[in-house]
Amino acid sequence: MNYLIAIDIGTSSTRSVAFSIEGQLLCSKSVSYPIQSPQPGWQEQDPQSILDAVIKTVQKVVKSVGAAPLGISLSAAMHSLLAVDEQGEALTPCMIWADNRSEGYAAQLKNTELGKAIYKHTGTPIHPMSPLCKLAWLRDKQPEVFHKAYKFVGIKEYVLFHLFGQWRVDYSIASAMGMFDKQTLDWYAPALEFAGITAARLPELVPPTFVLNPLKAAVAEELGLNSQIPFIMGASDGCLANLGALALEKGETVITLGTSAPFA
Repeated sequence: MNYLIAIDIGTSSTRSVAFSIEGQLLCSKSVSYPIQSPQPGWQEQDPQSILDAVIKTVQKVVKSVGAAPLGISLSAAMHSLLAVDEQGEALTPCMIWADNRSEGYAAQLKNTELGKAIYKHTGTPIHPMSPLCKLAWLRDKQPEVFHKAYKFVGIKEYVLFHLFGQWRVDYSIASAMGMFDKQTLDWYAPALEFAGITAARLPELVPPTFVLNPLKAAVAEELGLNSQIPFIMGASDGCLANLGALALEKGETVITLGTSAPFA
């Protein structure tokens, strides 16, 4: 059976879907997980639970189809942030897009000249959902964690590190962080300075077509896959929704009405 696996890390669950190379849906498996709100405006998830969900759904798909896929790719929700140590262990829960704890930082930055320049260069509105503002909050409110952290990543990068041992982020996920210059395809220095970090504390930037391998030996064994299986970086859920809607030509537009309305 020649097929591909598409993994989507969502807000309430992770789903892995098998498609034949002709585009026929073969099977779909999902695992859900909760959102914690320990204080008003805080919206967090356990990153290990999400990593476990990715592993379990891929295992279920491979078992259901009865053969290994030709390749795998990954989609994820945008705007998440967590701090990790050098071994990739989480130092914080994963702050998801709905987390509003940095609202004060977004309000202070939004209408300043710096805020306008960041918006112009990154295309990401100054908003508490943005990892840029979350980083500023973490820097001031949890300085011991901020200084201890080896890197600051989103949930997709956390999962990929534990699969491959590599810190990489695709352009589309990076573009939702508020620190990625959409013209140069590099980190935007004034935004990094505002957050109080250097580029070395963020993952390496790669295009969505970047191929990751090899899988860690233990992970490959757990999934029942060859460690050299092509694993395509993929992109954010919002960008990939445009492909699903067949908005492929210049000038074509998709309007997505999702769970949130952060640009309203």
